[in-house]
Amino acid sequence: MNYQDKLQDPRWERFRYEVLEDAGYMCARCRRPEREVQLHVHHPFYRRGAEPWEYDVREVRCLCDCCHKREHGIKDDRDDEVPF
Repeated sequence: MNYQDKLQDPRWERFRYEVLEDAGYMCARCRRPEREVQLHVHHPFYRRGAEPWEYDVREVRCLCDCCHKREHGIKDDRDDEVPF
């Protein structure tokens, strides 16, 4: 199963919603709410052999699309809009 397939797994969906709920459905970095942005679960590190849902909620971060790209060093056209 590739990574994209794993993101369709019901265990990932449950974990993702747990992370979003724990974050109050807001980006941990810019504090934008889910109604304004697309939220992602960011893994700052990976453990060999661990599935994406086999982490503690405290080991991952809820980030909007723009902040998630920024974490990975990807320039986003909306970078100027993000308050830091």
